[in-house]
Amino acid sequence: MIGIMASVVLIVAVTSFNMLFRTALAEERARLVETAKSQARLIEAIARFDAKYSKDYSEGARAATLSQIVDAHAHYQGFGETGEFTLSRRDGDDIVFLLSHRHSDVVTPKPVPF
Repeated sequence: MIGIMASVVLIVAVTSFNMLFRTALAEERARLVETAKSQARLIEAIARFDAKYSKDYSEGARAATLSQIVDAHAHYQGFGETGEFTLSRRDGDDIVFLLSHRHSDVVTPKPVPF
């Protein structure tokens, strides 16, 4: 009888933990997606502004936008222990990284195949 009760308690505990873990994972996924969308809208707004008002920037509006994003991330401490912000574009058959910010490091990784 004790063995059956212990088994039932164990099954309920494992099931509860599994449900809580899946819920937390789904919430974290939704938060990260929302953060990525927010960053994308912010970059798009900067790009629209630069396309309209940065005609005199020597390297063009795209470079003006990128310089502002790099500057902002150079002054930002980071996303905790595991967070990372990466900005890249496709160039032919390669992914070219424009910015990679992890912790306090702002670096530009080498291109990788698409």
